Amino acid sequence: HFNYASDHTNAPPLPIHSTNEATTKKDIHNSHAFGHSKTATISNDVPTITGSHLGRSKKKEQQYNTQSTPSHEMRNTHDPKLAINANTLNGSTSFNQEELKRHILIEWALNPPSYKSLRSIAQLVSSLNVTFPPAFGLKSHEYFRKWKPFSAGALETGDEAVLKKAVRKTKVFLHPDKRPNDLSPNLEFLFKMLWDVISDAWEIHQQ
Repeated sequence: HFNYASDHTNAPPLPIHSTNEATTKKDIHNSHAFGHSKTATISNDVPTITGSHLGRSKKKEQQYNTQSTPSHEMRNTHDPKLAINANTLNGSTSFNQEELKRHILIEWALNPPSYKSLRSIAQLVSSLNVTFPPAFGLKSHEYFRKWKPFSAGALETGDEAVLKKAVRKTKVFLHPDKRPNDLSPNLEFLFKMLWDVISDAWEIHQQ
């Protein structure tokens, strides 16, 4: 289970990244908040969530790391300064994985503009591919070719059966037993984080 806790604090909210600018603007203005079963609080500008799946046994507080990075470096993954940073992500040090974690949370997982809660499960599933290589400077792997994106419109119609099917396919794709054995340390980290975020969001949706 992914550990969201971090030693880094005082991270400013940063703009969300999307492969489609129009989608990004729509998400920022129309993003869905979570159910009322989880409460979001903020301390020292670090997004914090308290809930069941993130700490099912003890229901302990978990923090979403947003390691401090200038906002101009987070506007898109093609920013030259970000590219220089991202080129280091193919290493295996904890520093690089903390940086990768921050990018994933801000650019995909967290709900703008406050970045204090996860996006809706429909948004996360439909935009999952924005986290795939070469995003964040990660090296590609042929396994990602198996992913077939879901339409955001189809998942946000309110049809629970459609959403449930999409989540099931997503979890099969991300499942530890389905992952290739030759993934780099950072791709392993990526899969684990995506798995946990999707699992958390789905559990909240069902509450």
